[in-house]
Parts: sequence; structure tokens; C-alpha cells
Amino acid sequence: MHDIDDLIEFHNECEFLDFKQEEYNELNKPHLIKDVLAFANAAIIGNRYIIIGVKKNDGVTELFNIESKLDSANIQQYVHTNITPELSVDYAPYQYKGFNLMVITIQSPESQPYMVEKDVSYKKGAVCLKANECWVRKGSYQIAATRKDFDRMYALSASKESLKGKLEITFAGTNSDVITLKSLKDLKLPSRENAKELEMIIAKKEDMQKNNPFGYKLSIRNPMFPWDGTSYEERDLETLRKNLKNVAKTYQDEDYYTVFEKHSFKLNLEIFNSGNTYLEDAMVELIIPNLDIVLVADRIHYVHKTNSNPLQPSSPRTIGFDELNYPLVKENKENYIVTETIGNIKHNIKQEGFKVPIRLAIGKIEQDTELTLLCKIFGKNLVSPIEKELIISIKT
Repeated sequence: MHDIDDLIEFHNECEFLDFKQEEYNELNKPHLIKDVLAFANAAIIGNRYIIIGVKKNDGVTELFNIESKLDSANIQQYVHTNITPELSVDYAPYQYKGFNLMVITIQSPESQPYMVEKDVSYKKGAVCLKANECWVRKGSYQIAATRKDFDRMYALSASKESLKGKLEITFAGTNSDVITLKSLKDLKLPSRENAKELEMIIAKKEDMQKNNPFGYKLSIRNPMFPWDGTSYEERDLETLRKNLKNVAKTYQDEDYYTVFEKHSFKLNLEIFNSGNTYLEDAMVELIIPNLDIVLVADRIHYVHKTNSNPLQPSSPRTIGFDELNYPLVKENKENYIVTETIGNIKHNIKQEGFKVPIRLAIGKIEQDTELTLLCKIFGKNLVSPIEKELIISIKT
């Protein structure tokens, strides 16, 4: 599923996207069937979109308010009546930068080839499309389907059937779709430990400043050079209070490193293709519920080590394999969505879902619970993704 804002801002017309300045009307309504039909037969995976109220020309985007005279039920009925087999289509308003647009979503066609069910005519009677016509979207154009297009679509259908029920998805190293994890509790984060130390030293120095001012002054050491460090015990109260105020920010890297590299569960998947066909250009997507107790790292965390002494310049840090190859993690209000392209999945060979395991941390819980993950496998020769639920049993 694409983000509509991103489609408008960053994409041009292609196999899954078209822009229209005006809404379809009674005079050109048959063009809707031709457009939807061509998109449905495009050689891509996933949804296709027609965004109405947008015009793009030489990099310039113009927006137009659309006062829709059509509704979703009307569009769906018109498509279902004129395209076979049945196709799922949605028509909905969309607000973008203060403009009311309309979006037609053709939802992951699964039964190519799609064809014209019966003759489709203009309002005045002229035939626009004949029964059994088949159109295909290629780039920003639509053309009548060729023998090559039909061969591709029928091969795709056969491949889908050959892979049906043949992909096994489990947690890596377990041969199971259920694992048991313990929640993290009483975790000693560097920021919390340093905050406790600072609070004790501040209390001690406040008492010293009040009852032994001379001793308090002697306890403060001013470094000879700016890059010389001082311990908490050697700092004045003003500095210590600033340190306490900023302690979370100061130790943020250490906190993330402690949670995700030292104490998290390193989660990976294992995919086994027991069929007799490769799954081509595969992509794995793992959806993890975004609950209060769940944290998923969006990258590999490490502790920044800086050298403030200009006389001893530090060498550049070498970026490791895990940092370069960590999967893409996106977070929204409902879920973490982890994706990675893994290429062809050969048959009879186990393959890991991610080059680098996901860092997953489960916070403290009061009672045992379960977390349901949804894994989707996409592929060039799959019309729709293969889905599998995986369970994490969480113990206190």
C-alpha cells in the first residue's frame, strides 16, 4: 500500500499510477473501464491508483478541487458489470494541501487476465470497448494485450498455484511459528544509573556548601585544558544540576545500546520453499503491533566515542555489516512494519528473511501475554502475498 501524499509529491505516471485533472462523467465514463482494466492487467504487484484532481507537467504539479458527482458504490457497480473476473475497486475522497481530491484504488488484482465483460458504449450509443477486449498498462500508456502479455499472465497464474501452500515461514532456529520470550525488567539503563549518582553527589555537595564552604571549594577542579574531563565529584553544583537535567540526552546512545544490543531479542525468520518453482524477486514484510510494551530498533545502535583533544584526532569509525544491512523499519500508531528485499527464494533450501536480525525488546508486564505478528511474502510470480501469523508468547 502506497502513501497518497508520496505518490503525488514524488511519483510520475507509471504502471500503478495515473493522474486526472477532472472526474469521469457520463460522456467519458467508458474510459474509466478502459483505465481500470489496463491497470488491473499491469505486470506489477500490489494496488494501483488513479488520483483525480492532479495535473503534472514538466515537474510542475497543479491541484484542482473535485466536487464528486459519483460515489464508491456507483463506481464499483459500473466496474463489476463491465469487467470480468470480479475486481475490487474503491473510490474515496482525499484531502491534500487544502484540496479535495478523489482516489480510485484498484486493489491487488489476483486473477489476470481481466477482460471486458460486454460491449461498453458512450451515452450517445457509439461503442467504446467490445466484449473480450483486454488492455494492459505499460509505463504511462495503455495498449491492447498481445500474445506475450497473455503468456505472462497465464504463467503467473500457474506459478501462483504451484507455490500455493509451499512456503513455510517460521522463526529462525526454531522450526516453529511460536516462540517464548521473557520481558525485560529491572533493566539498569546508563541514564538512570548516572541520574542516581548525580542526585547523591548534588545532595552531598549542597550539604558541604552549607556546612563546609571551604571544603566545597576545594572539591571543585577546573581542568587545565578544555578537553580535560572531570569526574562528577570534581564539578560545581551549577554544572552538576545541568548534568542531571540533560542526563537522558547525554546517555541516549548508551541507553539504546543497552536495550537493543545487550538485552533485546534478535529476531529473524526462516523461509522454506517446498515447491518446485522459485519465488522470484521476493520481499518480506513483518508487521509487529506497536504496543506500549514493544520496542523495535529502526537501526543498529552503537555508542559514540568522541575525542575532544585536538592533539589526538580520532580515526573514522568503520561501519559494520549489521549497520549496512539492517532491514527497513517504519513505525506508525498501530504497527512497526519491517521490510526487506531478499531476491529469489529457491526451492528446498532454507533462507533467512532478513540479512540482519531485528532488535526486539519487550517491556515489563504484569501477566503473561501473547503478541501476534503478521508476515507477508511478496514475489514477482505471486499475484497476492502469502501471509502467515506468528506468535510470541511473552512471560513475566
